[in-house]
Amino acid sequence: MYFDSPTKILQSPLLKMPPSTMHDNYPSTPGKVKVERSNYFGRVASRWHTTASTRLLACTAVLLTLTLFVFYRMSGTSGGAIDGGIVGRSVAAFKPTHQWELKVRQSCLPKRSEEEAMVVLVTGAAGFVGTHVSLALKKRGDGVVGLDNFNDYYETSLKRARQDLLEKHGVFVVEGDINDETLLKALFELGQFTHVMHLAAQAGVRYAMQNPGSYVHSNIAGLVNLFEICKAANPQPAIVWASSSSVYGLNNKVPFSESDRTDQPASLYAATKKAGEEIAHTYNHIYGLSITGLRFFTVYGPWGRPDMAYFSFTRDILRGKAINIYTGNGGKDLARDFTYIDDIVKGCVGALDTAEKSTGSGGKKTGPAQLRVFNLGNTSPVTVPTLVDILEKYLKQKAKRNIIKMPRNGDVPFTHANISYAQSQFNYHPTTNLDTGLKKFVKWYLSYYGVGTDHKLWLGDHEQIGQCNDAVRWTDFTTLTELYKPATEAGKRLPMYELADLHFSCQVARELAELEPQAQSAAAWNFEWSKGHFRLDNALLGEWRYSEECNLTLARELMAGLYFRQLLAGRDFAVNAGNIIERQIFSSAKQMQNYVYLVGDTKTREAVVVDAAWDVKGIRRLAAADNMRLVGAVLTHYHFDHTGGTPPPPFDQLGIKVPGIRELAVEDKLPVHVNRNDANTVVNSNGVPSANLNLLDDADVVSVGGVKLKFIHTPGHTPGSQCIYIERPQQDILISGDTLFIGSCGRLDFPDCDVKAMYNSLQKLATLPATTKVYPGHDYGGPHTTIAQEREQGFLKPMAERQWLRMHG
Repeated sequence: MYFDSPTKILQSPLLKMPPSTMHDNYPSTPGKVKVERSNYFGRVASRWHTTASTRLLACTAVLLTLTLFVFYRMSGTSGGAIDGGIVGRSVAAFKPTHQWELKVRQSCLPKRSEEEAMVVLVTGAAGFVGTHVSLALKKRGDGVVGLDNFNDYYETSLKRARQDLLEKHGVFVVEGDINDETLLKALFELGQFTHVMHLAAQAGVRYAMQNPGSYVHSNIAGLVNLFEICKAANPQPAIVWASSSSVYGLNNKVPFSESDRTDQPASLYAATKKAGEEIAHTYNHIYGLSITGLRFFTVYGPWGRPDMAYFSFTRDILRGKAINIYTGNGGKDLARDFTYIDDIVKGCVGALDTAEKSTGSGGKKTGPAQLRVFNLGNTSPVTVPTLVDILEKYLKQKAKRNIIKMPRNGDVPFTHANISYAQSQFNYHPTTNLDTGLKKFVKWYLSYYGVGTDHKLWLGDHEQIGQCNDAVRWTDFTTLTELYKPATEAGKRLPMYELADLHFSCQVARELAELEPQAQSAAAWNFEWSKGHFRLDNALLGEWRYSEECNLTLARELMAGLYFRQLLAGRDFAVNAGNIIERQIFSSAKQMQNYVYLVGDTKTREAVVVDAAWDVKGIRRLAAADNMRLVGAVLTHYHFDHTGGTPPPPFDQLGIKVPGIRELAVEDKLPVHVNRNDANTVVNSNGVPSANLNLLDDADVVSVGGVKLKFIHTPGHTPGSQCIYIERPQQDILISGDTLFIGSCGRLDFPDCDVKAMYNSLQKLATLPATTKVYPGHDYGGPHTTIAQEREQGFLKPMAERQWLRMHG
């Protein structure tokens, strides 16, 4: 492949990508919905014309909103986490890549019939509600793309874990800000969204007192920016967005109904949500956007927000720390209409299903459009002390309670939802009471944080998570040593590491402790940990270096005779340049993120190198350090970032040749194993003598000592693209080159690419054993995947050829 990540090449000092290669045109898949119009528009209009005081309040709210918004724009505030004040970090310039576009388009593809299915953009998708709504829509067959800026309002590791959960189910989450106009335009152009579920917002009532600018930025400016993009779309999507029960503010009438007054906000958060409802009215009235607002009432449940009381109470009770329980005037207990996440999701989906189409097109309104707002609550307020009682029951631990008077921080004494309007419009009926919901939350919490298992794994007051596996989290060096006593008792010395390296460290220590008795009884292991690498030294296995790939399966393979190393450009080789030309080459290599593989036999000490480019000297040194002798070079395809040579126009800006297989063929006199369909280009473009070529066809086998490499011809990216398949007793291995990446495939917009051939090649790979471990040609999502994982959420998903051809032009 030439370039699978144009954005990275644009940053390279050696290689430049023309903008014209960054965009393709794909057909849209609009969904269709038809429902009866609600009367909310009429009720809102009537409230705007009741009394002079009401009109004055409404005008004041709008003027305040516009003033804050203009001040925000002038101050240059932008997306992401904001450290304080009004001004935040600037939104980085967005530049789409081909792989990014493919992931967006694939995530947008619905599995239901096009007449029924929606294509939904979910903003705030890595948030609590956003994750659950995205999963619900995807599971029923809608196309879903997520958007989230992953700010650090609370622990980002939880948001990343939610992102992993979504992507396992086929939902691609774009990392970006709703204030990034370029990003949103690119998404809407690719996605052709029928609906937008807008959940991105700066949450939290009390945090507004510390960082008011973040609320204006996200809840007002971000909403306006999204509405601007939606109004210009053709066709315009229907919009469902998250308002809040906080808009009822200091209202004393209960239960709260949608027609109640909302002109007494008790916090800046509530004021921005109220302003959002007025802005929604404006865009509906002027531009014909179909807009539905949802006023959530205290949402809780698994994967929830750590800043919420039920979540922080759980954490502190388990730690033995005291919790603060506020009381209202006269010592009255505070009460909330706690609503379980599954019930909220039902309301969100119901609102989407009954949303009418917008009546505008390209910013021009053609008729009245639907405007609604709904309460989504449980209708059964519960006091905070009762909440704590339930947590104590399921945590089997008593809370240390501090009863204090509620400070003036924007909180209100009670909330209570009237949901009759939602019931009448889309049959909204919450079914989970607080006891049942908290039982489910506690079960998730104990599993996620590893509490209540055989090991107590706390990091004290550190708020960063070190993930060892699905059941074991929150660990440090001491508890790690305790966990893996078998390893230390066998003479193994665990490595020191940083907190950020916990996942890898735990995995290695755990899996090495499980090695066969012959390894356990061998001479003592010595570990060294440095810059993301383990060096293992053992009398039985010799010395092996691993990088992100030190697992039990490969350790067993080593004992069975397989030598296998995955090397990443700019990390394992193409580093420590000696002159200016090498600095330019190595800088480009790091941007390209190529993987090079060394595969061989530990008994004969013979190895071949797969896709050698950028730093031949460094690759030679790595093989020699492992006491391996190179006996050949293998190519997955002819593109110069895998073979070396002179970059073809328009990529060659400086006239520099990239070292690669020519040096191995001429200087080391190695045979070059290449598919015959790529052979001419390898000779003509790379200068490899034709006498050094070993021409391969589909199903040919090359032996390296006792290790057999089977070649699978997979045309599409190039005519001669091929994968290397290694059958092993424990787990087969596939080196996929640029045919298959994690969640995507190689580019299909070069002159000799073949979209239909790529479809057939991917179908062929999908027939390999599900457990086969796949090692790609670039680090575009991680070092490896499996056939099963790519069948479930990647480009090996079952797909009709017609749909594939439509998706890829």
